Amino acid sequence: MRSLYFVVFVLFSIKCVAQSNTFDKLIISYVKGHNSWGDPGIYSNGERFEFSRQKSGDYKIISFLKIEYSAGDDGGTFTKDTTEIFLNEFKIPKKIIDSLYNQLTSTKSNFTPAFIKPFLKTPSKQDILTISRKIGEHDWFEDYHGEDLTERLNPIRQFAKIDSFIVKNRPNPELFSITIDGWDSASILFVQNNDTTVFHMDFLQLLGQPISMKLKSDKSFPWQQYVNLEVNKTLQLILPITSVLRKRADISSLTEDYIKWYLNDFYTLSYR
Repeated sequence: MRSLYFVVFVLFSIKCVAQSNTFDKLIISYVKGHNSWGDPGIYSNGERFEFSRQKSGDYKIISFLKIEYSAGDDGGTFTKDTTEIFLNEFKIPKKIIDSLYNQLTSTKSNFTPAFIKPFLKTPSKQDILTISRKIGEHDWFEDYHGEDLTERLNPIRQFAKIDSFIVKNRPNPELFSITIDGWDSASILFVQNNDTTVFHMDFLQLLGQPISMKLKSDKSFPWQQYVNLEVNKTLQLILPITSVLRKRADISSLTEDYIKWYLNDFYTLSYR
């Protein structure tokens, strides 16, 4: 899987204030997968949520779909299987939907150690060892046992160099990326009458940041990007606990990325 980056400067004006909005629907979709390249089997999975505004002004989930994409035995026949999940009385207050929209259209300087660290959960020894095997870095631990292994793992469990990791990987809203061969992304659509505002989060980038907004413009590249981790927090309030996107957007999921960085980059540079 390869990512290409390019910089686009977009000049535009958008009217966005922290006020009450009235949307008929909110549609949130998530999909993760890869090009099947003619191979049979499942190559992508996704989910889709549709929230509808009620008479009270609050929103209710009226549709929750799990989606599976697969290629047939010949590798050229494609199937989309959809399963509907029923949720009883899953309602979201209007102020949370309004808050999500306002967060999506504003950049905040919160991709910082001070903001992120309170959400991180201490990884277990087994978590670290499992990830090290997955990325081919288990040789750092295979000759260590008991207290020696604990001592070897402790810096990671204590988030050593976490500030450096966050600063080094801070997203740039002026840098756009294109990913080839795979996808791991969410779209968030606010629908009002016949007007739809579209946002996109690419989770091949850390925590889906920066967030892209499609502008109502005839420009050849009608997108503007924002960085705001408040969006990730609010998605935890909106999506049901069984949602894959809810877990993917959780700021605590950055722990695994940190472990990979520590083993691949910091450990390598420090000890090899």
